[in-house]
Amino acid sequence: MNGSLMLDEFWRFVTERQAIYHRRTVLKQAPPWTEDPVLVNYHFTNVYREQDLGTVWFTEWARGRPAGEVLWGSLLYRPINRVSTFERLDGIPDLGRHREWLERLVKLDRPVFTGRHLNRGLPLYTRMVNGLGVDFDLFSVGVLAASSPGAAMKALMSAPGIGWFFAFQVYLDLVEAGVLPFGEDVYARIGQGSEAGLRLLYPSARRRDYLWLADELRVEQRYTLAGLGLALLGPPLTLKNVEHSLCEFSKYWRLQRGLPAKAGRREWAV
Repeated sequence: MNGSLMLDEFWRFVTERQAIYHRRTVLKQAPPWTEDPVLVNYHFTNVYREQDLGTVWFTEWARGRPAGEVLWGSLLYRPINRVSTFERLDGIPDLGRHREWLERLVKLDRPVFTGRHLNRGLPLYTRMVNGLGVDFDLFSVGVLAASSPGAAMKALMSAPGIGWFFAFQVYLDLVEAGVLPFGEDVYARIGQGSEAGLRLLYPSARRRDYLWLADELRVEQRYTLAGLGLALLGPPLTLKNVEHSLCEFSKYWRLQRGLPAKAGRREWAV
């Protein structure tokens, strides 16, 4: 498949995935919400990160809280990323009460973590949280006073146990909550999943151009969608959500062709 046809396939995936969300949540239609066999049988995150159930839950928790609390909450929430875990433990603990909360966490029946991304297990998670609790005030100043997205990411990754993936998820939480003053089109971290999506769209592109190409998808989306006769049932994708969708598209493309991909099967497909 040439690059032009693959670009068409990407935008058809994006618009149909968002149409599923619209049919399910706005129109309140009964399933299945699409005739696409892959989208019928497998779970994919929403086109807009802010519409994912886990992000909705965290956004509600964070609303009205001071910046430092939002940072602390995101650092504890994102490595687990499973709402039911926090609901069983009465939410995210305040700084200073985390040790008791961690004791309760390790006693929970499994699963504790989401199955959507890799995690490092409870021992390392416990060590990370306890480490953050020691000098959190100093750590938070470095993050919240960052003058650029890159500086914020660097400050986040200065803590033991926080790599670029989780740092980027926390960064996005802080941007979405208005805690960091950066727009959603200013910065994105192109991860392995979104790199796989970009390689499908631009097979001859150099890795150093991936961020620029992702931003080109954002800039050109109105013209591309109009040319394809497609409608996106929502606002134009920000750079954040282009990166988000590229990762999901790479899974969709593999499943379409019978290749393995990290995507959960829907209950009626099991």
